[in-house]
Amino acid sequence: MAIFSGRKGKNTVRGGILAVCALVCLAGSDGPAAAKGKITFFDPPNSTSTSAVSINLAGAIAGTFIDTSDVTHGYVRAPGGTITVLDPPGSIMTEAFGINGKGAIAGFWQDSSYYVHGFVRAQGGSITSFDPPGSTGTFAFGINDKGAITGYYFLNDDLRHGYVRARDGSFTEFDPPRSVDTEPASINDKGVITGSWYDSEFDAHGFLRNSDGTIVEFDAPGSQDTLPSAVNEAGVIAGEYIDNALVWHGFVRAAEGTVTEFDPPGSRLTFCNGINDRGVIAGYYVDAGGDTFAYLRHPDGAFTTFGVRQMPYTVAGAINDKGVVAGMYSSNPGGGGLHALIRSK
Repeated sequence: MAIFSGRKGKNTVRGGILAVCALVCLAGSDGPAAAKGKITFFDPPNSTSTSAVSINLAGAIAGTFIDTSDVTHGYVRAPGGTITVLDPPGSIMTEAFGINGKGAIAGFWQDSSYYVHGFVRAQGGSITSFDPPGSTGTFAFGINDKGAITGYYFLNDDLRHGYVRARDGSFTEFDPPRSVDTEPASINDKGVITGSWYDSEFDAHGFLRNSDGTIVEFDAPGSQDTLPSAVNEAGVIAGEYIDNALVWHGFVRAAEGTVTEFDPPGSRLTFCNGINDRGVIAGYYVDAGGDTFAYLRHPDGAFTTFGVRQMPYTVAGAINDKGVVAGMYSSNPGGGGLHALIRSK
C-alpha cells in the first residue's frame, strides 16, 4: 500500500549560506518595536524548496528539500554550516523531522514500491530503517535524547496507530481508548508523548501519553479540533485548535492541565510548530491581508513577530533553548519555493 504523510506545514531547503539580513520585528501587542534579530539564509545544493523542521541546542538543524528533479531528500545542517544530504539506501523520497541533542535524526522514506518506512540516522551517519510489526506504512516525527522515537503507522485498516520505538529497536503500539486514528507528534526526554487522536466523527482531540502508558485526553476550550504540536521537558504542550467558526488559534497546555488560547496581534489564523524548555513557543500566523509572519510567544504571554523584508511568507519551524529559531521564508504568499533560515537574537 502506498502511504503519504498527512502532517501539516512540512515543506523543503537549498545549497550553502546565502546571506545575513535584518528582520522586521514586532513585539508585544502594541505594534512595531525597535528590537531586531539577525537571520542567516541557507539551502542545500540544487534545492528548489527547503524546510527547516527541528533544531537542537548545539544549533544543528534537520529538514527536507526538493531538488531540481523534483525529488525530496532529508538533510542535516551542522552548527558550522556544513549541509549533509541524507537518504536511506533505495529511497525515492526522504523526509527528516526530529533531531535530538546528540544529533540523531528521525524521519521516513519511501521505497520504489511506494511503501513508507521509518528511519533513524545516528550522529555518525549510519541509517537504520524500521517498521512496527504488521505496518503497511511507517512515519516517524519525534526523537528524544534517549533515542526513543514516536510517530504513527498504518495497518490493513488504513488507519493510523501510534507507536514509540525504544533505542533497542523494540516497539510499543498505542491508541487512546476511543481513537479511530492516532497521530503522535512529539516526545520529550521523560518519554511523554503528545499528539492528536480522532473520534468516530473524525473530530480531533489532544492527548498526552506518559511513559507508563497512561493517556490523558484534552481539548482546547471551544475547540472543534485540537492539534498538539510539541511537548517540552516540563510537560508543557503547545499546539493549535480550530473553533466552531473554523478559525485556527494557538494554545498552550500547562503541565497541570490548564489550557490557554492565544493569537499574535493582527492574526487571522494562528499555527504552532514548537516549544522550548523555557516555554517559548514558535509558530506562524496569517494576517488580514493574507501575509504570513513568524512569531515567538513568551511565557508571560508577550509576542515577538517577524518576517523577512519584502517577503510575504515567513514561518518559525522550531526553537531551541538558546532562543535560536529555525524556519523558512518565501516570496510566494502561499509558501511555495521555500528557503531555510536561522534567526538568532
